[in-house]
Order: sequence, then structure tokens, then C-alpha cells
Amino acid sequence: MKGLKQGVLLVAAAVAGGLVVWLGLRARESHFESKDRAETGEQAPGSTKTPGVVRLDSESQRRAGIRTEAPTPYDLQRQLIAYGRLEEDPSRSFTVRAPLAGTLLASEGRAWP
Repeated sequence: MKGLKQGVLLVAAAVAGGLVVWLGLRARESHFESKDRAETGEQAPGSTKTPGVVRLDSESQRRAGIRTEAPTPYDLQRQLIAYGRLEEDPSRSFTVRAPLAGTLLASEGRAWP
């Protein structure tokens, strides 16, 4: 019975020692990984920081002269779909060839082309 208790204690001590060594190696590996990430500029997994994004508080923005404003709405130019083929002219101009006869006119208030 005495030998059985000693054996169980020996196994428990070996398991506890192995666990301590494993945790130490894991902590050491984690330390070196974070040091490597810091040297290469990588973010830690699960980090809330986004690469390439800089956040400035309002005082830093004021000192740097950075100001923000809401975009102003504006109307987009209407889209016109025309069928045909554009062929490049050697004199750096384009000749529009359409399958139907007609004349192209410049829009009012806008230069051609």
C-alpha cells in the first residue's frame, strides 16, 4: 500500500512538472511571437487596430489643421447609351462610325468631345 501511494505521488509530481514546463515554453513562445510581430509591424490576432488606419483625437486634428465636413450632394450626369464602333485615327482623332445615318451634335454648354 505504501508503494502504491508513493507511485501515485510520483506520477502526480511528474505530471505537474511536465505541465509547468509546458506552460513555461508556451509563454516563452508567445513572448517571442509578439516581439517578432512588433519588429515586422504585424498586428496580434484579435487586435482591434486596423492596419493602415490612423485615428486622431480632436486636439491632434486641430493642431494638424485637419478638418472634416459632410459631402455636398450633387446631380450625376445622365447616362446615354449609343451603339456603334470607335476606331482610332492615326492623327490622334476618333471617327465615330454608327450603323445608322445621322449627325452628332455637341451638347449645349459643353465642349466637343
